[in-house]
Amino acid sequence: KITQYQLDLALRESRPAKRLGQTLVKRGLISREELDGYVRRHQSEVAISALSWNRGSFIFREELPSQYQDVFIELSTAEIILEGVHRIEAESLVETLLGSPGQKLCLAADPLLRFQKVALTPQQGYLLSRLEQPMSVDDICRISALGEAQTKKQLLGFVMAGILDYHE
Repeated sequence: KITQYQLDLALRESRPAKRLGQTLVKRGLISREELDGYVRRHQSEVAISALSWNRGSFIFREELPSQYQDVFIELSTAEIILEGVHRIEAESLVETLLGSPGQKLCLAADPLLRFQKVALTPQQGYLLSRLEQPMSVDDICRISALGEAQTKKQLLGFVMAGILDYHE
């Protein structure tokens, strides 16, 4: 979108007082709408990638620092979780996190968790529609057209997002 020279100039101008995106908009190199889209995409990717971290250092702040109050991502927490789980490459990790193949799953009892803002694929919708009654992970894998590994990933994502729960 911009040249290396334009980036170098904007970086020099933006440190430390301004954020880079604000400088790019001020210089007319990108529009405010483009910046908002790039920032939302970047924040979504950071949030999704955090699900694959094995360790890290974290700080909890009661209030958002003022320089970040104008930035919002469009993905719901459930969508971030589902995408993060989708990116897990190690099948053994998915199986460990999901638990026993004989474990039964059911729709979450809490309607606030069951009806979160999530854009489902037809396959995801089909899996959830099969869970009118509790079913084991193995049974769900048998009826799914996604294959065992992908079905387990979907189920793990639904459990982590709170859409599905373990049946006692």
